[in-house]
Amino acid sequence: MHRRGLVERRSRPTHWCSTCNTTLASAEVEEGIRDGPTAYVSFPVYNHGDDGDDDDALALWRNINVNYDVCAHLSPPWSTLSVLVYTASPWSLPMNRAIAISPACTYTIILASSSPLSPSSLPSSSPPSSSSSLPSGLIVSTPSAPAVLQLLLNEGVHAIIPPYIPPLSPSQLSTLRLRSPLTTVLEASQPIIPIVLHGGVYPDRGTGCLHVAPACSQEDYTIGEKNALEMFSPIDTSACYTNGFGVPSFLVGQDVLGAGDDVILSCLKSNSSSSVGGRVLWQVGAMSRPHLACSRCKDHVLYRATPQWFIDIRGSKGERSSSPTSSSSSSSPPRSSFTPPLSSSSFSSSPSSQHSSLVNQVFQRVNNTNDENDGGRVLFHPQKVKQRFVSTLEGRSEWCVSRQRVWGVPIPPLLCSSPSSC
Repeated sequence: MHRRGLVERRSRPTHWCSTCNTTLASAEVEEGIRDGPTAYVSFPVYNHGDDGDDDDALALWRNINVNYDVCAHLSPPWSTLSVLVYTASPWSLPMNRAIAISPACTYTIILASSSPLSPSSLPSSSPPSSSSSLPSGLIVSTPSAPAVLQLLLNEGVHAIIPPYIPPLSPSQLSTLRLRSPLTTVLEASQPIIPIVLHGGVYPDRGTGCLHVAPACSQEDYTIGEKNALEMFSPIDTSACYTNGFGVPSFLVGQDVLGAGDDVILSCLKSNSSSSVGGRVLWQVGAMSRPHLACSRCKDHVLYRATPQWFIDIRGSKGERSSSPTSSSSSSSPPRSSFTPPLSSSSFSSSPSSQHSSLVNQVFQRVNNTNDENDGGRVLFHPQKVKQRFVSTLEGRSEWCVSRQRVWGVPIPPLLCSSPSSC
């Protein structure tokens, strides 16, 4: 399989048990329900600084042809502009590397303030006397705007959807650059956060804006791979924050799935009261959500990015690129562009193109009813195990075969010291 280009060692998020200190297969993980915090958090739009760049908020208003009066009243020092996101995993905010929005809907700006706002008139013509009274322009998807507006009103915030600001297109928002809501408490320079388009964002859920931490989930990893985002994972084997670049000292040693959420929310509350950029934490709630646990120790399982060995069972790299039907100039598709897996019944025929992946060959053995045909067949006892095996293969494009346990069969790879000469 290695000669065929199907085996690779790389970092990507996998199920990790902090008690057993190992990555886990899907079959080693149990699903349950647990209560946890949720939060509506805003990511401030980048404003010009020492680099001399133009203010992104002003550039946006000019781009949508809003008149100058509106530009002036909705840009610093009169107000702030932010993208509002909903998250059920506040602990992952330090690992954020992008905000994903839907390419299939428009976006709306909600004006929020500590003082009453009039839907028919602009804010005051003079700058507020203090940063705490700055009105905030919160960007959310148009389908989610009424629900978000009601949520803000329920929190005691004065908020309106101003009629003088037209809807924003995804392409207009994709030019914005954002800052982390934790900027004032982070001890190292944080990267500028881009806005990326992703078809998997549901416009009517949350705010229609998705917080992306490529090291913290499979979906985020796919978005990160497609958009070349950094996979930042300052989490050790015990699921605690490490002293990595951009991690504040008070987070180091905190249990990610224990005190992590509370510590992050406390930082956001502090940031909302002291940051010149205005409020960043708008609502904190709680909900019951799916929970993953180790099938052996029953402790929490999280996604953690670690170097592991993977088998590319669909042959997207070595097999397809060497296929006689593929052009030498063509490149294999990224993992994020995999088509939905085929059912086992679709492998009953055997055209030559189907022999290009390992999983197809496995299905041929599974579905073979003739012992002498094409190398024999696989028998399952009891028979119900077959469907579980087939379902496991259908739901993945690659297989993580490495573990960090003290028991089991070791993987004895020999790494070449000069790969270029091999």
